[in-house]
Amino acid sequence: MAGKGHRPLNGRGEGFNVRGRVGTAGSLVERSALLVRVGPWCGLVAAFSFLAFFLTATLLDPMWRMGGMWLSDLGVRQAAWAFNTGCVLAGLLIIPFALSAPHLFHRGPLTWAGAAFFMLAGVFLVGVGVFTEHFGVIHGIVSFGFFGSLLLGWILMALPMHRTPAFGGYGGFLNLGALGVTFGSMALFNAFTVEAIVVLVAVYWGIITAGLLLPRGAGTPAGIGDASAP
Repeated sequence: MAGKGHRPLNGRGEGFNVRGRVGTAGSLVERSALLVRVGPWCGLVAAFSFLAFFLTATLLDPMWRMGGMWLSDLGVRQAAWAFNTGCVLAGLLIIPFALSAPHLFHRGPLTWAGAAFFMLAGVFLVGVGVFTEHFGVIHGIVSFGFFGSLLLGWILMALPMHRTPAFGGYGGFLNLGALGVTFGSMALFNAFTVEAIVVLVAVYWGIITAGLLLPRGAGTPAGIGDASAP
């Protein structure tokens, strides 16, 4: 029997710190519970804040025309502060939402991969607001990175969302609908309009998805493991 201040031995005669391991596990559970609680709220605020700043930028810049100019053009015009702030704030909030996804959605490799692409989308969106069109090629990279990561996230998350109880078995249709509108618009409209449609669809997707996940997040810490159910 180990005395006070001594570490008990494992089967190989090596010492280990039980209290340290338990403490580490407990802190991980606490961090997971926090992510599950705040993640959906971050997703919801990300969508509404971007929409608010985007609309503010369009109202302050009446010469800008949706369908005739890039959204990023707003980031180098008279209301640049509004559009760029919306991109940076929404991108930062998307990151914790993406980190909470593996704990809220049906668990599996597709969920982790989809969450990783959503997190990348958040990082790239911050880049859109920081590296405006004045930065030339860099802006093009972060812009394509955002849209590419977003689309891949929707594709990978379709099945996990279908299997997530919070969406009532219809979660996959949210992603398939978003993808359908995206690719359908490519066949019907010019590139300026397609960009605007995809962004507005992303805002809609974020509001619906995060809103439906809010009650799930409120059920923590007991509900942390619920997403692993088949």
